[in-house]
Amino acid sequence: MCVKCRKRLPQSRLFRLQVSNKEVVFFSGIGRSFYICDECSKRSDIRNTLTKLANSSVVLRRHKNGKNK
Repeated sequence: MCVKCRKRLPQSRLFRLQVSNKEVVFFSGIGRSFYICDECSKRSDIRNTLTKLANSSVVLRRHKNGKNK
């Protein structure tokens, strides 16, 4: 489920992210994570949502091909 829009989609259609050192990065396999759908990842207000999740300012990094490995 996307944390922004709450849509239930197959995990293969969601980006799995985590907050690490006040940065939003792709899930490393360790720790807590959350999912964002592609549609929400492109919205202009996504930074505000991610900041609330991290309880701090965050830096959003996109992977070169835009997909989680």
